[in-house]
Amino acid sequence: MVARRPGRPRRELGDTPTDLFAHRLRELTEAAGMRGQADIARRAKISGSIAATAIRGERLPTWDTTKAIIDACGVPVPDWEHDWITTRAAAERAGQSVPSHPPELPVDVSDPSPASNTAPALDRAAAIEAPAPENGPPAPDENDEAPRPRQRSRLRPSRRRIAKIAVAIVAVVAAGAVLHELTGQMIPPSAPDCDDIGVAYTGVASHRVHRQAWLDAYAAQGGRAKLGCPDPRPEQGLVHDWGPGLSQDLLLNGAPARLMSIDPDTVIVVSGDFYRGHTEPHWNLAAKRLGYPQSAPFPCGDAHVVLLTRGEYEPGALVTTPNGRYVWFPRAAWSTYVQHGGPAGPLGRPLNDLGVDIDGEIGFEHGGMIVVEAGTARFVPTVGTAPALTQQVVVDLRCP
Repeated sequence: MVARRPGRPRRELGDTPTDLFAHRLRELTEAAGMRGQADIARRAKISGSIAATAIRGERLPTWDTTKAIIDACGVPVPDWEHDWITTRAAAERAGQSVPSHPPELPVDVSDPSPASNTAPALDRAAAIEAPAPENGPPAPDENDEAPRPRQRSRLRPSRRRIAKIAVAIVAVVAAGAVLHELTGQMIPPSAPDCDDIGVAYTGVASHRVHRQAWLDAYAAQGGRAKLGCPDPRPEQGLVHDWGPGLSQDLLLNGAPARLMSIDPDTVIVVSGDFYRGHTEPHWNLAAKRLGYPQSAPFPCGDAHVVLLTRGEYEPGALVTTPNGRYVWFPRAAWSTYVQHGGPAGPLGRPLNDLGVDIDGEIGFEHGGMIVVEAGTARFVPTVGTAPALTQQVVVDLRCP
């Protein structure tokens, strides 16, 4: 069975204008340190339901709601006016329900005066439809059943329609260019397959993904035979934002693995016990709390170690137990463990983890334990099984 991240089912992100706008809002709020819709609502001083609607992409939020969220994130509001107006226009053309246009914003982003784009085109069309006669009114045609002015009036609606269509086409092309710029690159039209290693999902800028690094890491760890293919869900199976970096989920006969990257040129393969140790018990919060691996596991004493960076509790590490499971050491516990020699020191390998509460006790194979409480850690020796260390053995990790 595939390990799934718990939580409320999320509506799948599509590529409609409102979906893309919501994705940008989520990126903005996450960058501002907001944790979920309740935090957004509190800081933007809006209701929880309004915040949820704004970041889900079901419909475009009103400009007042958008401005409240942007203000709470501390970014310039004018930078978002163009995006909101363009998204509203594109959503309306796509048949989506849109909020009313506020009077303080220009109707057309290319010109601050309302209807400035359409007026010249219509004026030109009208000029074509009714040219000024040079020498008085034209003589009637004896073969016509109706006078010529009436014929021109029948042509006038079609020419107006052509002018309006031309203006609409220009607007659609402009909106498409803006959306392409916002998303970086579009997702494939169907579920990803084995050839989509290193292909980015909507909203991931191309400069953040050096695809060859993803392909090289995948191939070095056995490729399709050992890791499988991307998860069929595009938002998981393509390279996507997760915590402070990017990841791509893989499946092999139901067994999960993951490619993770904290910088464009470094991609780490996380699979097997390494995957379980990093993901459980924090699941969808794992990358945010633990951070990203700096390298593949390396030997240290009788254990294997993975150093972690960019998490809420960095610097931290994963260390294997005697039976090969990975135990997470958050910052305080890791510092205390290293001060007492780490896996190569007298304590040896850990026997258990702290669990989801990040508080508790970690015991060691040669005795002693580290107790973590409210973000602080202390070493407690076990009488008769391990000597009480009264001084720091090392100040950094030393592995023979």
